[in-house]
Amino acid sequence: MKRIRRKLWERAVYTVLVRCRNCDRRIGQKHLVYNYFSPSTRCPCCGGADLERRQKPDRVDRLLGNPYRLAQRLLGGGLFHCELCRVQFYDLRGMG
Repeated sequence: MKRIRRKLWERAVYTVLVRCRNCDRRIGQKHLVYNYFSPSTRCPCCGGADLERRQKPDRVDRLLGNPYRLAQRLLGGGLFHCELCRVQFYDLRGMG
């Protein structure tokens, strides 16, 4: 894999774009902003879908407290925990 330059429209979608040296295929890693528009809950830090639902916050792992997550909590969103990042957050969407 070799990192390549992104075109102007690709900069809005991908953080990194690489090309395979053998098959010349272009592969990109999308921005985490797209996790906000996915139909199911994703981790806001790593984008992973391997989440655990919690009843109450754990005092050891950090809890995201940005305005978007606070609004999700006030609207009745569930508490989720990512095992990879060890982060907790509130989200209205269900697990997919």
